[in-house]
Amino acid sequence: MGISRVTIVGALAVLCLGAVPAPTDPPPVTSLACQVGDAWTYHFVSTAGTGKALNGDETFTRADCGERRVLHPSGGLVKADVVSDADGNVYSGYSVFNGTSERFKKPLPYARLPLAPGSAWSSALDVDMGGGSGFTGSGHWHLVDWETVTVPAGTYLCLRQELKMDLQFFVMNDTLDGTFQETSWYCPDVRAEVKAISKDSFGDSATRELTAVTLKQPG
Repeated sequence: MGISRVTIVGALAVLCLGAVPAPTDPPPVTSLACQVGDAWTYHFVSTAGTGKALNGDETFTRADCGERRVLHPSGGLVKADVVSDADGNVYSGYSVFNGTSERFKKPLPYARLPLAPGSAWSSALDVDMGGGSGFTGSGHWHLVDWETVTVPAGTYLCLRQELKMDLQFFVMNDTLDGTFQETSWYCPDVRAEVKAISKDSFGDSATRELTAVTLKQPG
């Protein structure tokens, strides 16, 4: 009789365990939420093999939504406007540092919806940096998996993205071949990346982590 009870209890336990849903990943991200007034502050640390390292804090504030997603950084590190038009062309200016501007002459898809593990895409690069400088090449994006990431602003469930760019730089009359790699973590709950780690073949590397976020509610 005791054996029967054990058998029955064991069978019920198996049935109960089987009835508990297994943890699942979040659904694919089908749209990039945008709310005017959202703001993100990041701490930026870098090492430089080809110039002066940049270290400090930067704050990005969402100023517009829709076809033209505009980010207006304000604060100590980088002051620039980044504008993407309806065709996917991206324009940016970094006049605070050297008085030059960058123009992406080909669409550069930083994201391709839906965002889900296993997604991948590539894009040709053609960037005019002004002053006779620029670079061409190709970029390759791969979404790896959902991961829990802890940064100074908190702990978040994020989608890890790997980026590799094969580049050819043109600086006046010189040509240099190189690569750029970045791992970043996009968090839908934050409506932005919370962390990014990058390096290139010239000895430059950087880490950016979210330290504070302000999300505006619709209406």
